[in-house]
Amino acid sequence: MHSEFPMEGLTLTPESFRDFSLARFLILAREKYDKGQAEHGGKVYERVTFSEVEDEIIDMWHYVQALRVKLNKLDPGD
Repeated sequence: MHSEFPMEGLTLTPESFRDFSLARFLILAREKYDKGQAEHGGKVYERVTFSEVEDEIIDMWHYVQALRVKLNKLDPGD
C-alpha cells in the first residue's frame, strides 16, 4: 500500500524534515483515504461518528504501546 519515499541523500535540517514529513503524509493519507472510500463509499464527512473516532484513538493507543514494547521504550520519559 505505502509508496516508497526514500530519505537517502536528504540533508536533515528542521526544514527538510518538515518537508519530508509533510510529503510522506500527503502520499500515505491520500492512499489510505482512497482505500477507505473504495471499501466503504459514501461521504465520510456525513457518516463519521464519535464512536468511530474513539475506536481509531483506541487502536492508535495500542499501536503506540506495541511499538514501545517492540523498541523496549517502556520508560514514561521516552
